[in-house]
Amino acid sequence: MRQLKFILYLSLPALLSGCVNLDAVGKFADGTEKLSIASAEFYRSELETDRKLAGLVVDLGETVPADESAWVNASSRGENLIAEARRNRAAVAALASYAESLREIAEYDDEEEIAESSGKLSRNLVSLSHELDSSSSVDESALAQAFTQLAGLYSKVKTRSVILEKVKKAQPHVETIVYTMLRDIERQQVRFSLARLSANVNREKWFNSFQHDYRSAGLADSQKSLLAMAAGQLVEDELAEKLSELPSRRFLEKLQKTANSCLAAHKAIGETGLKKDAKVLVEFAGDARDLYNSISDIP
Repeated sequence: MRQLKFILYLSLPALLSGCVNLDAVGKFADGTEKLSIASAEFYRSELETDRKLAGLVVDLGETVPADESAWVNASSRGENLIAEARRNRAAVAALASYAESLREIAEYDDEEEIAESSGKLSRNLVSLSHELDSSSSVDESALAQAFTQLAGLYSKVKTRSVILEKVKKAQPHVETIVYTMLRDIERQQVRFSLARLSANVNREKWFNSFQHDYRSAGLADSQKSLLAMAAGQLVEDELAEKLSELPSRRFLEKLQKTANSCLAAHKAIGETGLKKDAKVLVEFAGDARDLYNSISDIP
């Protein structure tokens, strides 16, 4: 009897640790879901701004370059944008699907349910990898490969006991997904900076043109009203754009911080089991919550 008590005493921390590990997985999944949602919302919001800026940098006086390759490169920018948007959606969807499946595997006791959840994750990732054109860019090829390899890790999971082992092996693939997502957003912001400069120059030219026409002799009052309205819209657009820049910059800082803490928490789960009150997990949960709540600050 005494020996049995001793064995139970030794095994109790392991049992409790196992429960805590599953709680930590659920907490990690909640934070990762928030990161996915916030990233997707931000990208969509900024993409709409991107579209508006594109209309302000059109140069009707532009001539076709003598160098045919330069003309081809210029005309392919839209296709690159489409590829970036497709890649970003795939990365966000994969991260969300992965987090959801981790939570389900951690919560289920039934082997069939665990197998179904892991199978669903694998099918989702394989489907996303097929959507990407692996030959179009290095990023898409690496992302598609990460999806495929991550799908393989979870395709035959039937018990919760292997989840920490799988999380550890999944780390490089999760890093590829997260970093691809961040790089696409960084490209987007660089493009914005260049477009904003061009848009500001064009607004200034248009405003000066409207002002010159407004002062022309013999202009009817109705025509002056139209010019004044057009000039006012230019001023309004520029002010709105300036107001939107600050919250976007703040959000990007939070996004980078949350992505890094997400990867740190994921790595810790795989390597140490990670208690639910561990500092790295608490920090990630807080970062993810702050990021998610700040979506409403984006115009």
